[in-house]
Formats: sequence, structure tokens, C-alpha cells
Amino acid sequence: MKHLFLFVLSVALFSLIHAAHAASRHPKILVVTDEPGAQAAYLVQDSFATTAPYPCLNVEVQVISLSREELDCRPHGDGRDRIVLCSSQASRKAQELRRRVGAKKVLIVVDLPYYGGNGGPTPVVTSAAQYRAPKTGMHEIMHTMGFSDTYDPSGQHSVGSGDIMSCTGQDCYVPQEWFSKVARGLGVRLPREFQ
Repeated sequence: MKHLFLFVLSVALFSLIHAAHAASRHPKILVVTDEPGAQAAYLVQDSFATTAPYPCLNVEVQVISLSREELDCRPHGDGRDRIVLCSSQASRKAQELRRRVGAKKVLIVVDLPYYGGNGGPTPVVTSAAQYRAPKTGMHEIMHTMGFSDTYDPSGQHSVGSGDIMSCTGQDCYVPQEWFSKVARGLGVRLPREFQ
């Protein structure tokens, strides 16, 4: 009986260590949404799957749906509908879910008909923004990694062009510096072939 217990314990420990190692090799981004059907959140997932450098870093994007009441995000309320505010409770809930699933970053996609969002440690975009510009969620996540609104080829400062939102699919020009900055932002090592 003692040997069986030790065997089961060693298998469980091996599984935990292997899962932790696998998680560290494949960074995760969590998208939390209140949109029924989560279509805009799946657009975010697709944009990460098809836009460098994320596929090269094996980034996994997980979508979790919550009710509108649980998320509690709305337009600013002073006529600036494009500025979306979420309650501090919504931000805490999203960050708690991020930790629970082992994600490095989190994005909230709110079901609103306005083109908008908001930055910060828990960035927010509207479903309408995702439908109009599918890389909006990626753009907001990149702010949490230190990127400005538009990026020069070094990824360091703002210029009039070079924004991730202006490129499509595999046609994106992604400077080497972006790979390093994104890898650091996700807490992973840059694969040798990209160093």
C-alpha cells in the first residue's frame, strides 16, 4: 500500500512539474467577454494565431465568457462612448481568472456597439471595435508590454505608421525588436531562431 501511495504521489508530482514546464513554454493570454457567442473574443484569438510574432512564440489565447452583470463595463457616460470603463470589481475578476488559468495577460471584450476601449493593466475593447479592426485587442495587449500607439521599426516610440493594426495576417512586417519586447512582455524566452 505504501509503494502504491508513493507511486501515485510521484506521478502526480511529475504531472504538476510537466504542466508547469509546458505552461512556461507556451505563454497564455486570457480574453474575458460578456458578448453572447463570444465572436469578437474569437476574432482576438484568431489575430494572435495569425500575426507574428505570436505564433512563433506559441502563444495560446483562451476565451472565457461571463454575464454582462459579472463584467460590469459600460461607456464612460459623459458623451465619450469610445472610452469604456469597467468596474474595479470587473478588473479584479479578470485578473483573478488570468491567474487561475495561468495567463500572462488579460483582455476584456465588452459587448457594445461603439468603437472603443481603454488601456491600463486590464485593457478593454468593445466587440464593435474588434469587428471593425480585428487587431484592436492585440493592440491594447501590446500597450501592457510597453508599446505606444504606433510603433517605429524599433518598437520604441510613436510615429505616423507601423501600427500592428494597419497590417493584415502574414503580410505584417515585424521588426526583430518586437519579438524580443513581446517575449519579455509575456515572460518567455525568445526562441533561438529569433535571437
